[in-house]
Amino acid sequence: MKHLTTIAPALAMMLFSLFSIRAEDAPAPWQPKMAAASDDADNMIKGYKVPADLKVELFAAEPLLA
Repeated sequence: MKHLTTIAPALAMMLFSLFSIRAEDAPAPWQPKMAAASDDADNMIKGYKVPADLKVELFAAEPLLA
């Protein structure tokens, strides 16, 4: 029991230091680099041959593939 009373203050200090980390001290969250949107889809659409009464539009794109 004497050994426990010897290490208890050190253990308490270690636990206190673990839980006393402030939000200001935390590292900034990771921000991925975002590439600018490409015009590849628009260029591909220009190459399609469609009848004059039809219109080809891009209505969705996958941003994670940029």
